[in-house]
Amino acid sequence: MTSNQREKIAEAVTLHEAGNLRATADIYREVLKQNPDNVEALHFLGVVLCDGGIYDQALPLFEKAIALAGPDSSILFNYGVALRSLGRLTQASRAFRHAAEASPGRVDCWHNLGEAYRQLGRLTDAVDSFKKATKADPYNEPAWFNLGNVLIDQGLNDEAIQAYERVVTLNSTNIQARNNLGIALRQADKLEAAVAMFREVLDYDPTDAAAYNNLGIALQALGRLDEAVLAFTGALSMAPDYMEAICNLGKLYEELEKFDQALICYQSALAVDALHLDSLIGFAHCRQRQGQYEEVLAKLDQWEESDPDNLRVALARANVLRDQGKYDLALAEFDRILNVVPDHPAALANKALTLQHQGECEQAIEVYRRALTYDPENELIHSNLAQAFLLSGHDDEGRIEFEWRLRTNEVVTKRKKLPGVPWVGEDISGKQLLVWCEQGLGDIIQFIRFLPKLCELGAIVTLQCPQPMVRLLKSMEYSIDIIPDEGEIPKVDHNVPLMSLPLFLGNQTIPISASYLNPEIKLVEYWRQRITGSKLKIGIAWQGNPNYQADRSRSIPLAELQPLLTFRNADFYGLQKGQGVEQIKLLRDGSRLIDLSDDLDKEAAFVDTAAAMTVLDLIITSDTAIPHLAGALGRPVWLLTSYAPDWRWGLGSSKCPWYPTMRLFRQLAPGDWKVVVRDVAKALKTFKMQG
Repeated sequence: MTSNQREKIAEAVTLHEAGNLRATADIYREVLKQNPDNVEALHFLGVVLCDGGIYDQALPLFEKAIALAGPDSSILFNYGVALRSLGRLTQASRAFRHAAEASPGRVDCWHNLGEAYRQLGRLTDAVDSFKKATKADPYNEPAWFNLGNVLIDQGLNDEAIQAYERVVTLNSTNIQARNNLGIALRQADKLEAAVAMFREVLDYDPTDAAAYNNLGIALQALGRLDEAVLAFTGALSMAPDYMEAICNLGKLYEELEKFDQALICYQSALAVDALHLDSLIGFAHCRQRQGQYEEVLAKLDQWEESDPDNLRVALARANVLRDQGKYDLALAEFDRILNVVPDHPAALANKALTLQHQGECEQAIEVYRRALTYDPENELIHSNLAQAFLLSGHDDEGRIEFEWRLRTNEVVTKRKKLPGVPWVGEDISGKQLLVWCEQGLGDIIQFIRFLPKLCELGAIVTLQCPQPMVRLLKSMEYSIDIIPDEGEIPKVDHNVPLMSLPLFLGNQTIPISASYLNPEIKLVEYWRQRITGSKLKIGIAWQGNPNYQADRSRSIPLAELQPLLTFRNADFYGLQKGQGVEQIKLLRDGSRLIDLSDDLDKEAAFVDTAAAMTVLDLIITSDTAIPHLAGALGRPVWLLTSYAPDWRWGLGSSKCPWYPTMRLFRQLAPGDWKVVVRDVAKALKTFKMQG
């Protein structure tokens, strides 16, 4: 190279640093006219062209320079930059690798090689490259940060935590690293630490919408749902159109069974993006839970016009058809999905649920098992499999699978706070045992029958239950302390969920007693004065919790019971409280239903209802807590069950293994209460003759 050429190149470098790309390029071109093999001019002109975005013209310059100079790290690095900018990632990764091998101490070469590998999906190679970058310069913040990002992509959360902690050590104000550290902590199930980290991020920047959103996810996983609502709301106050936060809040409201609020979220998301599929599916699910099946199907039809092969839409449609009782159509839709994706766990699980609703439990069990081969840790699939086992009489398998219900975030969080270690059937003679309730009021009444067995085994038993239930449950004739959920818990050796007792007490028949709850004498006398006359005295209840997923199939519109209420030789007393009472005013004239709702259970759950049942001759009810209470009191009770009943009522028989005074009247077709009511009316005439 001549001295003149060196001077020209030095001048070009100065112009380049000043940002004058055109003049810089002209000088390099002038040098190359004099010496076409000038490696520096070829290399630097290529860099100038890249700075100007003209990558395709830079490539031949870099290639010629490499051919002349050999494996020069700087030239190879810039060649890789140009290739990556043109989307030629495989060639770019090769250039960066050669650059790094030529100068192993250059962090930028290893770093860019890692980025190229990450974009190619070669995550293991990307991790190796970023680790070499951090080894070359242990204080390089971007290298540690991107190492953490790839480790998260691989699901190596503990290693990602270490990488992000290194970034925070190097730069305590790196908010993105703190946010990602929180994500890694959450994914590693270190939820409390994740919450603390996201709160630290918000201390640095109270306007960080992503941190609010991630905080909400962690709080929801901890079962701290009210706090999660506030976090997601905080995200949206910072960024009203933040779609992920909108959908997360909608899903949380669904979990809380606040479907109207969830709908507001999904509708606001669809207003921003009418083609946002997550919001459409969320909207459809909420309206499905509210029983608006035709509206949901119309919405899904509208979507399918533009996207006929969308499997999520097809899955949503199939689930609606199942809830409508159109089982054959639903199964055909599930099979259509499975023809495309045979290992689709959600389609398999929902197909199994449909078969279960058809009463085809053995087929359902087989399909549930197939679903679990593809999604073995899915709590909902395991819980539904448990229901199928129990419904079809496979009690041993069902009780084992039923334990999966305890893996929800809310239950896991609750259990961590309980004293004592979990009891799983070992010797408890002389041990303090806390039995705690995790499901509905009817479940509590049904399963307290197992408590005496614990006492027989020598346990000192404390039952923890919802506050409203304490007074009723204290009528049990057992030596058991009963405390409310919010009360102070005594020191205990063990704890166990009430509904796990059949499993841990071992194989045995269901403990059956003529009655195991007792009404309060004073209240019985009060209701004896209220419920009078010589006719049959019949109590009725028709509506369960409307937020329960299967409520539309198990609750009975009161109008369907109208034929019973005209029975002349009986007086009917409404035992309904809260939801469902409003249906009374819709009854036709001639219905003799005396509404007791205003005077029932003002002080505690079921205490007045239990006393009133003692005075009544018969209770006729849908599947709510009412039949459990009547059965536990030993009162005659007729339960009207849906075509696909809850597991505890079994299939086929009119007898109930749980309550000897109960008689079951079953639907013969989904949604058809008319035949059931006709059978009840016929039986009522016989009951009248016996009375």
